Amino acid sequence: LCPDTSLKVLLDIDIKPHMVMTLERTASNAKLLKGFTADQVGDVYLAACPVVMKEAFEEYPGPRIIVYRDFDHFRWLGVERGTLHIQKSGSNMAFKVAEALGCDPIILIGQDLAFGEDGKTHAAGTARGDGGEKLDVFKQRGTLEVPGNYAKTVMTSTVWHTFLRVFEMDIAAYKGTCINSTAGGAFIQGTRFLLF
Repeated sequence: LCPDTSLKVLLDIDIKPHMVMTLERTASNAKLLKGFTADQVGDVYLAACPVVMKEAFEEYPGPRIIVYRDFDHFRWLGVERGTLHIQKSGSNMAFKVAEALGCDPIILIGQDLAFGEDGKTHAAGTARGDGGEKLDVFKQRGTLEVPGNYAKTVMTSTVWHTFLRVFEMDIAAYKGTCINSTAGGAFIQGTRFLLF
């Protein structure tokens, strides 16, 4: 399972996920699903919250399923279809979907939740561009130091820090084993750190 931002880089290195998650309600997220062919993603399910822009569904040529997020308006509409308590990010969504599917262990890969040693925000080749923005841009918006997997501390953004805290809360409630196999990055409390 992967977030929409990671789909391109995974396919580029011949890793085909079973599902790609999308939950944001912005037009930019539809762009993350653009440009794939049915041959590439014909058996990769798009797991999307029904509040995403319709363009996301239109751009994606593979199969699609709806994953209901715990939003009040679904309760107001009387929609109860196995709602998941999904917070903050596509990666947090992937964790909750894996948990709902009964996966044990859940292994996190690439969940660094921190700036790379080069100060970049994303791996090269992701749909966010050539490694994303640099640390200097985020320093203006808010950064902080957190414990690292390898390094004593790493730099993270205030936004990623909320994703990290959500992982920690979700993992604390999870009945299985969560293994963090991310080379580098921020330490996620409750995970077992293990590289394969």
